[in-house]
Amino acid sequence: MIRAEDFYQVENSPQKGIESYVKTDYASPQLRFLVQEELSAIAEVEDPKLMAIIFYDIFKAIRWLFENAGTLHCDISYSNVMFYSENGKICRVLHDFDSASTGTRSTPTSQRTGTKPYMAVDLLSGDDPEHLYRHDLESLLYVMIRHAGRFDDQGHVVENPLFGEWDEGTRQLYKTKHTFITSTPKWDEYLTGRYLAAFGPCFSDLHWMFREGFSARAKAEATPSSRRPARSRSI
Repeated sequence: MIRAEDFYQVENSPQKGIESYVKTDYASPQLRFLVQEELSAIAEVEDPKLMAIIFYDIFKAIRWLFENAGTLHCDISYSNVMFYSENGKICRVLHDFDSASTGTRSTPTSQRTGTKPYMAVDLLSGDDPEHLYRHDLESLLYVMIRHAGRFDDQGHVVENPLFGEWDEGTRQLYKTKHTFITSTPKWDEYLTGRYLAAFGPCFSDLHWMFREGFSARAKAEATPSSRRPARSRSI
């Protein structure tokens, strides 16, 4: 980061007027001017090893934010995972904290944040759920899967990228993603040669953890409340 400066709203600003009109459940926007190093999009990265390094460091960043700063990013998406080169070293960047929430979970709001193709399944439902740590991790899984599925075995972008239909943002997106996360994907149908070898086992394990979580929750919800164990902290 080279420079950062906040511009605070004055009392007669349009934003203050909207805030006073809406009154409740309105997150007033904050204008922040940033100057930083030139960043590159991960769309340029076709090498599986470099992909793995970038994604692992982004995971560590999400975890550090949650455990040390009590912050959720709330918009993990393809365009917000970036990198830059400095003295021959690749520096990984988790970008755009406009939607970030302080605290270990965000307050439920009708102003839902996130980029639809990468939003966690729970956040696509109509119940205005609170944003949890696991939602950021689920979004990162979608970023990784879709990126690895962009290329053929020679590193060329395929004509019909994996899950391209998620970009349409239709009302069926919740159902489509819920089916994906609760099913058992055939990774050899999604990924080609070296990407399947590099990421297939990892994606399979990560997907299994989310699938088991959804299954356990469904079973818990079907269990009478008197027989449920005490709830632990939600993540």
